[in-house]
Amino acid sequence: MFTIGKERMSVGDKLHEISELLLNKEMSSASSLAKELPQPPVTTIKFPVLRKSTSTTGAKIVKAPSLVPRQKIEIYKRDGFICRYSPERFKLLHPGAIRVLSILLPIEIPTELSSHNIPAKYATNSPIWFDIWPAVDHFVPKASGGSNVDDNLVCCSWWRNDSKKAIPFEDTGWVLGDRGHLSEWDGLTGWLKKMIEKNPELANDVMVRNWMYF
Repeated sequence: MFTIGKERMSVGDKLHEISELLLNKEMSSASSLAKELPQPPVTTIKFPVLRKSTSTTGAKIVKAPSLVPRQKIEIYKRDGFICRYSPERFKLLHPGAIRVLSILLPIEIPTELSSHNIPAKYATNSPIWFDIWPAVDHFVPKASGGSNVDDNLVCCSWWRNDSKKAIPFEDTGWVLGDRGHLSEWDGLTGWLKKMIEKNPELANDVMVRNWMYF
């Protein structure tokens, strides 16, 4: 069984504390706290059984179109920025908030982004991002004909999404958790909005601008 260390569980709360310090321009305190963030090893889950996605009719599968940032944010908000695939229900962050944290604390919590605005390489990113970076997974994989209907879209961590890929959910051994509540955790969405209002130059960053949906 794949287990996750306890050090991963409090990252969301620690980043919330760091974000409040940054909002109040307490840069030194924010930097010190960021240096205390856990750095758990990044491990991709290896599933023992991988079944190829096939069409029961033999017809060619037409994959659902990719979701755009605005659509993804709606799913993150709907699920309360919670990883529904992890039993620990990890708190996830708004991608724009992650980027702003990295802009303000580039040494303590670096982020290298790919052209798709996801962590580009394990080696050049803070490992914490892979647990708190949100992704939208297709419960029924797109490769199996899974569509973009609301009930087939699940908010989870980038790490879980990258591990599952096109594997049928029943082969993962995971349990789909309930949706979270935005009133309990908003993924630092409110903080991101306040930071941009106070520091409009942050919107000059292409990734922040791409994810400016609140």
